Amino acid sequence: MHLTPANEMNLIEEGGGPGEDLDREKGIAWYQRINRWLLSWYDRFVQLVPGVSDRLHFPAFAYGHSDDDDTRGYCGMEICRPAIERFGVLDVHPYWIQPSEVADPYRGHRFILSHALFPTKPIFLSEAGNFAVTRTSSPAEFETWFTSLEEFPYIVGATPFIFRDPTGAHALNNWGANLAIEQKIIAMAGGSSGGGGSTTMTDAELLRYTEDIFSRYGVPWNPAGAICKFWLAELKADRFLGFPMEREHLSENHQWMIQGFSNTLVKADVAMWEASRGLPL
Repeated sequence: MHLTPANEMNLIEEGGGPGEDLDREKGIAWYQRINRWLLSWYDRFVQLVPGVSDRLHFPAFAYGHSDDDDTRGYCGMEICRPAIERFGVLDVHPYWIQPSEVADPYRGHRFILSHALFPTKPIFLSEAGNFAVTRTSSPAEFETWFTSLEEFPYIVGATPFIFRDPTGAHALNNWGANLAIEQKIIAMAGGSSGGGGSTTMTDAELLRYTEDIFSRYGVPWNPAGAICKFWLAELKADRFLGFPMEREHLSENHQWMIQGFSNTLVKADVAMWEASRGLPL
């Protein structure tokens, strides 16, 4: 088991306030609060679960917020050094924008700055991406990026963001929109895509996952219903219908059950209970 207690805590929406990432004194105080909280969390957790310190990951910062350098007169990771040194692994989020930035030390290889600050700390790349998965060059970009990591012995692993995003909130990084990326990475590892839906979840995990998606949008999840079964089958086949926009309801003539999703409308014949996309006839 590996565990990280948080994620990108230096973002304003993760607990800071307006201007704290721009005002020097407020920025310093922000990182000091992060450091104190993580020291407290670490001490409490290892007390409850001893012997796991080498598998606890210091949560990655979002770069560009005076985190791994002193662009605003302070370095957040230096302020958090006491906490970082407690954790067994340091997480980093390297992202690039243009294909030429895959190996840029301020973009795709951003971990170089963190390593310079903590040269003995193993680094795990818990997010990475290019915000342009549908770009024609994206499969080659990810191949180049993964291959380049072999040059850095302190990198212990990497999990690009994001393999699948059924919520639609991270469309720019959703590998499901460009399966050629996935196929390229699988080929690099000497595997096969299997020629079908690519989810690796068990059926029980997938049901919990989809139920959570529906609950987040305030829509009942009815696993026995034809519409939900259809939605789930499409998800497994990498044809995501979108997040639910409304609950199941009868059509005006009571011959169809209807439910709206962000990308389509699904109808189910109440006599045959066969579901499909589109409006009732």
